[in-house]
Amino acid sequence: APLDLQFAFEMNWRLEKCLCPIPDNLAGLFEIILHRYWPFKDSQAPTSANTCIDRPQFAQLPWTELRDMWLHLSLSMMRFYREEGLIEKWKASNDLLDKLSQYLSAQQTAFLHYERILQALFTLDLPAVKRSLKAWPSNDSLPFWEAKRAALLAEIGHVEDANKILESALKEIRAKLNLNPVTTDYSLVSQEAFAMLLFRYVNDAAAIKAGTWTDNDNFRRQFSDRWNSLKQYKCDPWNELKMFEMGLKLPYVVHQKVVEKRGFDIGRVTRMHHMEGWDKEGLSAYAFLRFSEEVGAPFRISGMTLSKETAEEAIPRISQKSSHWAVITMIRTGDIKATDHIFNREALYRMHIPHVDGLIDEYLLALERSIEYIQSGDGFRTDNFGVLLAHVIPEILSRLCCKCSFQAKNKLLHFLLSVYTSDQRSKYRGISNLVQRLLASFSVPEQYEIIPTLLEFPVLGNLNPITALEIINPFHYVEIGEAVLAAKKKPLLDEVKINALLQYASSENLDHRRWASFILVRLYQLKLLNRGQEAQLGEALWSQVDNFALPTHTDFYRFAFLTLPYPERIDPIPLLKEYIQKVPLPIQKLKQDQGVEITGGSVPVCIELAGSGTTIQWTEQEITFIL
Repeated sequence: APLDLQFAFEMNWRLEKCLCPIPDNLAGLFEIILHRYWPFKDSQAPTSANTCIDRPQFAQLPWTELRDMWLHLSLSMMRFYREEGLIEKWKASNDLLDKLSQYLSAQQTAFLHYERILQALFTLDLPAVKRSLKAWPSNDSLPFWEAKRAALLAEIGHVEDANKILESALKEIRAKLNLNPVTTDYSLVSQEAFAMLLFRYVNDAAAIKAGTWTDNDNFRRQFSDRWNSLKQYKCDPWNELKMFEMGLKLPYVVHQKVVEKRGFDIGRVTRMHHMEGWDKEGLSAYAFLRFSEEVGAPFRISGMTLSKETAEEAIPRISQKSSHWAVITMIRTGDIKATDHIFNREALYRMHIPHVDGLIDEYLLALERSIEYIQSGDGFRTDNFGVLLAHVIPEILSRLCCKCSFQAKNKLLHFLLSVYTSDQRSKYRGISNLVQRLLASFSVPEQYEIIPTLLEFPVLGNLNPITALEIINPFHYVEIGEAVLAAKKKPLLDEVKINALLQYASSENLDHRRWASFILVRLYQLKLLNRGQEAQLGEALWSQVDNFALPTHTDFYRFAFLTLPYPERIDPIPLLKEYIQKVPLPIQKLKQDQGVEITGGSVPVCIELAGSGTTIQWTEQEITFIL
């Protein structure tokens, strides 16, 4: 004492100035050192502390200096816990610093509030973000911290409020700059440059939202002129961001300990062994993420992106060492494609089922807590953080469901049911992948068991084209073989629901007819309908027919109705024969218009003919005529 604490403080200070996160081995050392010291007179020292301010043998130590170092290091460790997803350690550190709030400087207090909001974002807890923002008192003497608070407000969707705070913060910074002209301290001009960046970014987003984008030309011109003036002090935010972009835009090369290079001669391989060292590309990615937090620059806000592409490039570079940080960065950017780096098959292979179940619970809870934001947002624009979660999380869940317990799969099934029954269903993305992969992850006997739950899903219609691509009839992905049908006891189905489906299948609403008739046909194929229901199904399917008197407005080819129920008064075989013999082939020469029809090799009449072969015995004369 006190060299260890002084060393830790200096080492951490240099890491921070280099925009480098605390390495794991140093984090352990810092924890030991922090537990060893207690530089507070009015508070009870923990049992782990053996170097305390109230012990006579340590009275000669510079306790005022050590207290500032201890608090700074504790705040840095708090940030480390957040970045690595160490939630319990973060909570313990937060509780301790909350009790010691009287010792914190104004800067440290602002850092603590900023950290609490970021932790709420990292745990995808939007209500906690709002509470933490409200708990952060305004402080005009720290205008740059006010600017960072405004940036967080803008990220979760409150661009108008953020715009007002940023305008006030920029005025305060410039007022201070007028009182302290630039000599050798560039702090205020640097803060002005980045506050201007945030202000213009948020102001443009507010203008887009209000429909006044074209009125902002003069505003943007004034900012460009001022930035040009600030370049003499090397305060150029755009150049800083460009440097990170240039460093991260190249394809990522994985850092390997052994690299093999095959020579021209067969069998000749040169192996190059790299000693343990720094992953330079990884360091650049970490530096960019730390830099973004230091200046308060969000990757995206409503209608605008600032450094979204650079953040996307940082994700694969940190995903193996800091998976939690990578996932949150992916969600904050809204980049669904980045799931290939974090939740690919190799990553899932390394995960244990209890861990996957825990992740599923966390993501479902995040969506549940964000309902208020999802309801207030626009499903086609990620204008708030809740809608962003609804866009990204279902794709993550669609991958996690491939390796989770049966109980977790049931939770996901009920989550899908809640989405399908919700009037907010259009605001979710990745639902089609989740439905398909979740049902595929159930074993065939399990699929048989969940059919009553699948019947709880509503019959939907009149969906807009984008929503229709996501909200798909789950019975499309039910695959059950004959062996299971013979071995398993039939599940009990609700007759009320079957009767409702039969009514939908005869409905004038064509979307409802398609949805319900597909489910009923699936139940018929699974031998889950009684004779009376089968007869009603036949009447429903044939209640709407085309010019050839064959069922129409369903998801089936016409030959399928040869093996499905039909009324006794109808003989479908002659009807299908007549259709195949009379329907015109897609011959380009006979087309009335000048365009060329692109069939992709799919000719419906040929499909109908091939499909009918298992049921209809064609005569030689009929086949010759068709040919």
